[in-house]
Amino acid sequence: MFCLFADGMKMWMRRCFDMNFPSMLQSRILDWRCLLMFTDNKDNKAFGSGSVDEPEQRRRPDYECRSQVLEETKSLRYQLSEVNSKIADLENMAKAWQAQESLNQQVSRGKKEEDDGKDKEIERLEGELGVRNSLTDQQSVREKLIKLLEFRIKTKDDERRLLKHELAMKDEEIQRLKSQLDRKEKEYAKLKNTNMENADASPGNAFKFRAKNPPGKGYTDISYYHDLIGATNSSAGD
Repeated sequence: MFCLFADGMKMWMRRCFDMNFPSMLQSRILDWRCLLMFTDNKDNKAFGSGSVDEPEQRRRPDYECRSQVLEETKSLRYQLSEVNSKIADLENMAKAWQAQESLNQQVSRGKKEEDDGKDKEIERLEGELGVRNSLTDQQSVREKLIKLLEFRIKTKDDERRLLKHELAMKDEEIQRLKSQLDRKEKEYAKLKNTNMENADASPGNAFKFRAKNPPGKGYTDISYYHDLIGATNSSAGD
């Protein structure tokens, strides 16, 4: 009877093994299946299946073996109840795992849709930002061109001021040269009107006046005495 029960248990275990449980649960069920097969072999040996004993020994009642078989039967029933409880726990764990996997897939799907929506929104914002950046770049280029033109205008103004300053210096130089020219013309006019008859040319003192020259006045008189040594103005001789 126990053999029939064990065979039914093995068939049920095979059906559980063929289900789509996770690999961890399948390995646990396989362990319990191997345990049942081992106990089945022990049961067959206890009843003499596959034994090489003689027929007389089989028919002889063996109370010690019977008591041992009963104890093993009780032990196997207890183990079978534990196996059933553990199988129920594993089935519950498998159901919970499947429910968790389904929930995770739903959450992942929802998160993916949310991420896709965020990516589209980011792309849209990046497109708008790209347009704004393009306008900003154009404005920046225009500002740089304006600053460059302002710098060139300022440089031209500086060059113009420098040229004006140089022109003013040239005007001052021209005025100074004109003043020198006027002074030379005055000196030439004085030299032209000088009477050389009163000058005495001697080896020791050339162009020495016989008469004492009148005291001069100012810069013109100094130049007069310096340029016309030994000569006097015709008006002064008179």
